Amino acid sequence: MRVDKGREIVETSVRLKPSFQALIQDAATRVLRVGVTYLAIHVRLGDKRKEAGANFKLSVEDIIAKIVSTCSEWRLTGVFLCSD
Repeated sequence: MRVDKGREIVETSVRLKPSFQALIQDAATRVLRVGVTYLAIHVRLGDKRKEAGANFKLSVEDIIAKIVSTCSEWRLTGVFLCSD
């Protein structure tokens, strides 16, 4: 999926409460750099083992290669990594 298509889906499907959106915007302003386009990655090690077991067979090198490939293909310049 193209980044712009994903953004369109979120913008038309998700509505945040204004107070919560302000908190997120404040955090983004403090953490994210202006001019960088990010690939957001959520690593879920605990609760997804049953649903997505194949992902646990990937090596760190495989994951990094996929991240680099995706960033290159989508012309992204940064990675925003989250984990549980």
